[in-house]
Order: sequence, then structure tokens, then C-alpha cells
Amino acid sequence: MIKNVMIEDELFYFEHLSEVTSTNTVAKQYKIRDTSKNWLIVSDCQTAGYGRFGRHFYSPKESGIYFTFTLPSRFNITENDCLTFLAALAIATEIEERTSKSPAIKWVNDIYLHGKKVAGILAESTFFPVGNQNLMVGIGINISRSETEKEPHDLHNKRGFVYEETKELTVEDKKEWAVSIVRRILAMVEDKKTSDYLKTYQSKCLTLNKKISWKKNGETMVGRAQKLTAYGQLVVSMENNRVEILNHGDTSILACEKEEVLR
Repeated sequence: MIKNVMIEDELFYFEHLSEVTSTNTVAKQYKIRDTSKNWLIVSDCQTAGYGRFGRHFYSPKESGIYFTFTLPSRFNITENDCLTFLAALAIATEIEERTSKSPAIKWVNDIYLHGKKVAGILAESTFFPVGNQNLMVGIGINISRSETEKEPHDLHNKRGFVYEETKELTVEDKKEWAVSIVRRILAMVEDKKTSDYLKTYQSKCLTLNKKISWKKNGETMVGRAQKLTAYGQLVVSMENNRVEILNHGDTSILACEKEEVLR
């Protein structure tokens, strides 16, 4: 059933679905039908959830919150507004306020607790029809481990949860989480204080001041992450006093000092 919900003076069409391929895929389909509507899609599980570079995002039932919202056209956001960074900061803040825990952010779009990933973000930009830009943000949060799920072997000891004890969330609980996070993101986008939010993001970024590795033209590169630019790029110091500037749109960190491979 589709319901209406107001977020930051914007009307969103809210729909809860028990299962989808991915909430981003559903949001795209809905926007194709009517580009004038804002959507907030929440699902209990995703059979084909995906993140940056098409990586699979494990999204089982009874374990997490998976949702996508489409950005209202009045916000007219650009790359420099660092939408993914704002979303990461909003999720970290939400978890902090609900649990008193201190999440960290792995540049650029992963949220960690106790060294394990608890949430991921995928912001996508799609043009349909031609000339009409539609931005959407997909978010997946691991709430608690389900007693019935069979976790893939490659995620063993890498997947964390907001709550250590089993916590069952109702549809209203999931809606409340999603609405609260979307409200935080929209409020940050609207007040245009991106530089201030990036400073807060930096204070929570576990990647900084650590030795990292990444791929460039098929070659594994190694350096030490130093700071973020005003646009969220990662400044990395290399040997021979060289500096690399990594763009968040086309770079994936393979590993981080004192961490196993972070994927």
C-alpha cells in the first residue's frame, strides 16, 4: 500500500515491499512512470542488492533496513554538494543517537562499528526523460543478526550490526528509521554548509592517517591517506613526496592499515 509522508516540506510517496531485486531498481521504475513524484521505498530484503561498482550487497530478511529515496527536484544538487558524504554522516549520526555507539566512516560510503561494516550507500544519477536529472540514494543498514539466516562465507567476520542482540523491527520501525535519515540528509543539503559537514565527516573517517591500497589502471597503489579536499576527494601521500588525489566516484579502497580487506 502506498502512503503519503511529509519530509522537510516535501511530499513523498512511501511504499513498503516484502521483497525486491533492489530498492534503487524499484525507485528508477517508479520515476520512469512519473518523474514529478518523490519516492521512499523500503523493503524487508533485496535479492539483487548492489553497491558501488556493481558489488553485491547482502540483504537478507529480518536482519536490516533497505531503502531508497529520490531527491526532490528543488534541491538541484551537484557533485560538489557531496551527497554520498552527507548520507554517510546522517547514518552515522542516526546510529549514534539511537545507541550511544560511535560509528566510523570508511571513505567514501561505508559505515563501520567495531571494525565491521554495518551500512552502505549508493547514490545514483539517472536521466529520464532526456534532460531530466533524477537523483536517488539507496541505503542498507545491518540492524541485528537473524537467527535463521545463512551468511555467505566471504562475509564471515566482515559484517557488523547496529545491535548485538536480536532486534525485530516492524514496518513502522523501518519507516521511522528511513524517514529520520532522509530528513537529516535533506536538511544538510538544504542549508548548503557542506564544508562544515565535511569537517565532521573527516573527524569520523577511519581511512585518514592510515596506509591504504587502491587500484589505478590495473595496478595496485599504496600510500597514506592524509585529508579530504573541499570536494571530498582523498589526498594521499606517496613515496618520493608525490601526492595522489583520489576521486570518490571512480576509486575503491582495497585495504586499510590494521584492517583486513574492506569490501
